Amino acid sequence: MKNKIKSFNYPMFLIICILLCIGLITLASSSSYSALNDYQDSLYYFKRQIIFALLGIFVMLAVSRIDYNIYRKFSYIGYIIGIALMLMVFVPRNW
Repeated sequence: MKNKIKSFNYPMFLIICILLCIGLITLASSSSYSALNDYQDSLYYFKRQIIFALLGIFVMLAVSRIDYNIYRKFSYIGYIIGIALMLMVFVPRNW
């Protein structure tokens, strides 16, 4: 367990947290008027985004604990899914 803690990339985590805070501040300042008109709460979108951000950080930390060699088993499936999603851009909407 001690080896896992030493291998954690703290500078990257700090950068992610700083960017997340900047994004949350930007969201709060840009959507307060719209949220107040629609939901009578100027921080409605901000509160929702904080919930999703905390969930995302939790998932990021959980996934970072998994050995990366396990992901190799699923890399071809992920590659095929990624290609399929990129090709879906070309599918007409009224199809």
